[in-house]
Amino acid sequence: MKMFSKCLLAIVMSAVRLSQTLGRLDALPQSSAVAHRMRWPTYHLCYKERAHLAMKNSQHFKLTIATAFALLSTSAFGGQQTGQVTQVTTRASDGLIYFDMSGSHGGRPACATYSYWMIKDENSAAGKRQLAVLLTARATAKEITVTGSNTCSRWGDGEDVDEVRY
Repeated sequence: MKMFSKCLLAIVMSAVRLSQTLGRLDALPQSSAVAHRMRWPTYHLCYKERAHLAMKNSQHFKLTIATAFALLSTSAFGGQQTGQVTQVTTRASDGLIYFDMSGSHGGRPACATYSYWMIKDENSAAGKRQLAVLLTARATAKEITVTGSNTCSRWGDGEDVDEVRY
């Protein structure tokens, strides 16, 4: 309704402008005399109003999408830590591989009550490559960055490793 009234006002203003151009402004009611200050043609104002509403809806849509991605990214990624590997432990009894690092560990899930990291599946190709990167980083004393998967599925109190960057 608001857009309709603005478009109607624009039509009246355009009529005033046309009437002024033709030299018949005094034929219109006095209240419409102020309308000659309108600079945009009627179709432009209506288009401008529609474009404004479309942009406003588009901004709300973009804000909703951005919020959804922010929430998904917060829940999809776990902790992260950059530093040197200080210890790598492998157990023969169950094949568990976990390691400790120097540096602060931020963004851990609630289940990760200890600061060590767990290789989620030490028998997979990815787990073997992660172990190779860890041993190389430990031997060369180079810094790595580890990103967690936001789960503690391999061991209940240590976060599973998602990515190791050397």
